[in-house]
Amino acid sequence: ISKYKYAHLLAEYFENSFFKHLKKVQCILAAGNDEAIREMVARSKGEIELERVNKFPTRINTEIFKTGDKVQKRNQLGIPEFSTIVMTTGRLADIKGWKFMIDCFEKFNKKVPDSYFYFIGEGEAKDRILNYSAEKGLKNKIILTGKKNAVEIATFLTSADLFIMGSYKEGWSTSLIESIACGIPACVTEFSSAREIITDGINGNVISGH
Repeated sequence: ISKYKYAHLLAEYFENSFFKHLKKVQCILAAGNDEAIREMVARSKGEIELERVNKFPTRINTEIFKTGDKVQKRNQLGIPEFSTIVMTTGRLADIKGWKFMIDCFEKFNKKVPDSYFYFIGEGEAKDRILNYSAEKGLKNKIILTGKKNAVEIATFLTSADLFIMGSYKEGWSTSLIESIACGIPACVTEFSSAREIITDGINGNVISGH
């Protein structure tokens, strides 16, 4: 899933070499849920035993990612106080499902006209996101902020009403954990770790089959 196309040609070689080296390791820490770990063990074709793999969820700094005053954060960022703010964070890449999220936001915006969708991050899909947003008539509704540091990301998250992720594949999602720590309800696709982080109807919803 590298952003570099030429790297895809090396994927099988890399993974075979990687598994052979892991054969010598006594303890493996894996940032993924149980299903993803079992899939990795199966792909290793006997190089890795399941009992050597330990689930190790992503850690975040909860001194930075925590709940806060939404109005204060919006004033700090210049975000309209009474608008509905949808947000996502992470790499701007096809595998993160940016097109799917924009299509969903287009429908959402028709029902909630005073809504805006913020992409926090940078990546190779930036120009395509901008072009697709304009094609959908959402040029003024979709905001790409570029790269932000942890404190800035936490400020944006705290200002949001809803966090979304449309990823086709994830490990143990740092972005999702950060949003939950900031007290923002999340609506995400069913990638690895999603159902271990999200409890439907409590801190968000996991959507299957996109």
